[in-house]
Amino acid sequence: MPKMNTVKENNISIKLNYLYNLIYQILGMLIPLITTPYVSRILGASQIGEYTYALSIVTYFNLISNMGLGTYAQLEIAKNRNDKKYIKSFFSEILLCKLLLSVLALLFYTFYVLNIRNVLCFILYLPILTSLIDISWLFQGLEQFKIIVIRNIIIKFACLVLIFCFVKKQSDLVIYALILQGSALLGNATFWFHQKHFDFKYIKCNKIFKHLRNGITYFIPTIALTIYSMMDASMLGWIGKESAEIGYYEQAHKIERVVVAILTSLSTVMLPRMAFLHQTASSEEVIKKIKQSLCFISLIGWPLSVGTFAISDILVPIFLGANYEKSVVLLRIFSILIIIVGLNNIIGTQCLMSGGKQKKYNYSVIIGALLNLLLNVILIPVFSSIGAAIASVFGEFVILLMFLYFSHKLIKIKSFIFINLPFIILSVIMGIIIYWMKKYLTCSIQSLIIIFIVAFLFYSSVIFGVFITMKKIRRKDKK
Repeated sequence: MPKMNTVKENNISIKLNYLYNLIYQILGMLIPLITTPYVSRILGASQIGEYTYALSIVTYFNLISNMGLGTYAQLEIAKNRNDKKYIKSFFSEILLCKLLLSVLALLFYTFYVLNIRNVLCFILYLPILTSLIDISWLFQGLEQFKIIVIRNIIIKFACLVLIFCFVKKQSDLVIYALILQGSALLGNATFWFHQKHFDFKYIKCNKIFKHLRNGITYFIPTIALTIYSMMDASMLGWIGKESAEIGYYEQAHKIERVVVAILTSLSTVMLPRMAFLHQTASSEEVIKKIKQSLCFISLIGWPLSVGTFAISDILVPIFLGANYEKSVVLLRIFSILIIIVGLNNIIGTQCLMSGGKQKKYNYSVIIGALLNLLLNVILIPVFSSIGAAIASVFGEFVILLMFLYFSHKLIKIKSFIFINLPFIILSVIMGIIIYWMKKYLTCSIQSLIIIFIVAFLFYSSVIFGVFITMKKIRRKDKK
């Protein structure tokens, strides 16, 4: 009987945590809706491209300061959440590891900055310091997502106000970078008011190298994932050497990431819970949770993906302005990533990472990253930013295939297809309706709102109708 109560409480916790994250992700969508059109017009594609390129470079140094310790620590805390003494010791030791790594990263980055001597590069010391004081992994492992969400909401609003107050002209790129990175640093600093685990007396220095060794296992996919998030921009700078191309790419990618965040918020909540279930629950319970997560991602992921593809030619001019025509094509390519990344997050984190199959996860991500890198070298010289976008899609798709192969004991291919197929069909029909509507609408915010309302009502009413029908059929079968 107590076991059942625990499961019930855990289910409530998942729902609340997802609700917290969903609120934050919705806010995360609304703020870019406001800032992206403004920043795109004030700074321009070239300035945004310059910032994106500089940030992509510092990201590589920032990898050293983390070395996979964030994911490793989150999972380790999730598995041992009931052992308070262990968590105090582990938390304190991980902080010491991060301090040593951050000092190393700062030294390497200093050598780079002294050669470049760019004001923007000096400001981008801040991401390394932000990573040093980041302890969000503690609250994620303990499933205390409310603290993370409240902090992020406050920081997002502060950042929004500061951008509108101080970014007024094209030369304000440095101020823009300072606002973004300074607010992130301040946000991570606020976490320290909520932690009560750090204590020098719990540190065991002989475990430091053990933690670093374990962190490297999670560091490998972090490197590969960075290729997806930053290597495209870096290679556009190295090969294409056009800041505007990076700007077109980044702004289209930013819209896609906003949509993807709705899907990945579920993976963020479920990772520590699935790590706990893999340790304590039966395989049937684990499989049930995985299928529920896949069904949810397919339910909202396919219409988001198809819908973004269909309205790209309206969305881009409204958000980014008339000078971003190329971002329309880029966003259509990136729209394919929405569902692929959503599915990858569920299968990769719930089946492999939380199930202790980190090597298989690493292998899949590395192969996808190498393919992305190879295709970038081939396609960027010919197609520039479009080539980089195509490379990202192919890389992520290969990762999905490999995740499915390595997870076949938990999720069968037939089950995977059966879960996705109804939502694919319904989403394609919704997409056809959107294309038909666009013939009679102009490129305006009003048209975008009308399309959204009609598409939402069509999709949700069909889903609701099928759900009610299935429920009635089950009742009849029981009788």
